[in-house]
Amino acid sequence: MTIKKQLEPCDQYIVDERQHICPTYEMGWAKIPWKNAATFDDAIMGIASSPVFLEEIFPTDDWKEIKPIEWNEIRAKRHLNIEDGFFLVTGIYVSYGIFRFEWGDKVFFNMRPDFGFLSLATDLGEQPINEVELVVRNRLLDYYRETESIKRAIDVGEIDPFKLYTIEWWTSFWEVRGISIAKPGINEPVQKETKQERYARISVRVKEEKIKGTKAYLRVVANEEGISVSRIKQIINANKTNPENSSWVALATSSRQSTSRETKSKN
Repeated sequence: MTIKKQLEPCDQYIVDERQHICPTYEMGWAKIPWKNAATFDDAIMGIASSPVFLEEIFPTDDWKEIKPIEWNEIRAKRHLNIEDGFFLVTGIYVSYGIFRFEWGDKVFFNMRPDFGFLSLATDLGEQPINEVELVVRNRLLDYYRETESIKRAIDVGEIDPFKLYTIEWWTSFWEVRGISIAKPGINEPVQKETKQERYARISVRVKEEKIKGTKAYLRVVANEEGISVSRIKQIINANKTNPENSSWVALATSSRQSTSRETKSKN
């Protein structure tokens, strides 16, 4: 079986003859600290050696619990892929460390947007193509129990790497193997999302996917929420016709834009 993850347009890429990872979809920003590096390899080495880069992906040694905001996102997804399942027991999303950067007058990815997926689907058998991917793969070796469990399950057909599984399914999957998933901190209970907040968040997500040019964008959001496309349409119409709901959508949009700006400023 060929392992190839379907990527959103903003994450699609090609690897050129020099092993540079080139985005095929233009975005409005990229990190610039390595723009004037003497060579491309110097830029890549600068990223790979940055402690901030690794901190974005890998939790501290005393990591024991999932942040409430992350747990809310997991619960909202409801159906999880192998990267989500891996996160439940390790606190690791390789995608947290993926970004675009400028070198000279061009923009590149620091590593392949599907490198985390490919690494998990092959028990770290996917070969790194640059120093950044090599550093990440070497750190993932510390989690050999978890990566091997996923790969063996794929080999025997217990997991299809292209399918989604519920939180309860992943909990059982790990517990059978003697590995417990992390939970939110006792002193940090998960806040329950109100109906208006959920409707607003869903409407904003639909707009985001539509702007990105995602094919079947309603289906994408429907799968995230675990509901039907027709239900998504009902929610959108309700937000359009109800002024109170519309104000919640505006608030949710502003909140996501603010979060996006904060993330970019940190980067």
